[in-house]
Amino acid sequence: MQFTIKKYEIKYEEQLKEILHASSEDENIIQMIKKPSNKMAYGAFVEEKLAAIFFSWTSRFHPYCLYFRIVVGPGPDKTMAAKRLLAWVQEHEKMERPLQTSLWETRHELIKAYEDMGFEEIRRTYMPTLKLGAAAAPAALIRTNFKIKTLKEIMLIDPLMNKLAFMVKANYENTHMANPVAQLETDDWKRLILAEDTLLDGSYICLDEGESEIIAYSFLHDSDEGDAYELGWCGASEKKFTNVIDYLVSHQINYSRGKKVSLLIGEFDTTDETAMAVMEAFPFESVPAWITYQRKCGTPGTGSLSR
Repeated sequence: MQFTIKKYEIKYEEQLKEILHASSEDENIIQMIKKPSNKMAYGAFVEEKLAAIFFSWTSRFHPYCLYFRIVVGPGPDKTMAAKRLLAWVQEHEKMERPLQTSLWETRHELIKAYEDMGFEEIRRTYMPTLKLGAAAAPAALIRTNFKIKTLKEIMLIDPLMNKLAFMVKANYENTHMANPVAQLETDDWKRLILAEDTLLDGSYICLDEGESEIIAYSFLHDSDEGDAYELGWCGASEKKFTNVIDYLVSHQINYSRGKKVSLLIGEFDTTDETAMAVMEAFPFESVPAWITYQRKCGTPGTGSLSR
């Protein structure tokens, strides 16, 4: 099948909507393309009909990669359309950063295209829900001399908030080494921790007996979905304290029940052993993985573009 590649323009929006609908993709993609952070957008056309689209953007939080998505409509060979688009963009645009994309593991045609073109899987993310009626009773705290505080209780205690921000920063950086985070100051990390949707009295911190050192933390957030909260970042000062997080999550389950919330939504990356341990400790539902692929700058595509 012959594809013609050209820049995407607003006049193709109705055709793009048709592709998104047919591919069960979110129409928010249209707004993403219109944002200032969007760097480029190209369409693959078959006889003047939009068949696929490539668009890319950058992130202030993760500034060292160029993010992209490819959406292919019904009809054309999805693997070949994606490879044609990617190869054309690589040839005609200067790529100075690693390319990175994410997609559901059920998108087999696109996964084949990316693997053929030299991309490597760097992470799987699971976003399951936990029905609180099925959740277990609170786990036992491994050391009774540990103290449990809410984020609301410690947020104004500067020494503890500084230590919490430092620990969150270190844990996040260690689990995102393939796509480093921007260099941020301690106050920036505090603002991230104390985000508008953070439930301050539902986010728990485990302290040592003297209440001067942080052992573990688990944050909870409000959700756009009704009747649900979202588990946020979690971590521990040492690997041996990982199971303390289970105890904190158990507190969050009880907190959520008290607020008449019946679901918790998780987000667990395979690059984060601590988070994966939480997913395994509670009866979260089984869900498909959201797979992240990356290709280093200058890595040539290895797959043939011929049939």
